[in-house]
Amino acid sequence: MANPAPDTVSLATLRNSLGEIINRVAYTRDRTIVSKHGKRMAAIVPIEELELLEQLELQADSAALEEARAEDSGERISLASFRAGERL
Repeated sequence: MANPAPDTVSLATLRNSLGEIINRVAYTRDRTIVSKHGKRMAAIVPIEELELLEQLELQADSAALEEARAEDSGERISLASFRAGERL
């Protein structure tokens, strides 16, 4: 289980310790934040968390598509008509 507060490393530290940081994330499942000049820029997360995030994004996209389809009236206009300023 991931710690509530992830470690933060500078970009310079990441450059010097990438292998160690990757191993720590992979084996302990802890997240690591990468900062540049004190600003949080990126995160290194266990692959399982990335896969979960991708699954959640896919579910949200699917739900949005279904909602859009349900709201679609089926009316269409041509591109030429749209460019001419016509609206539905």
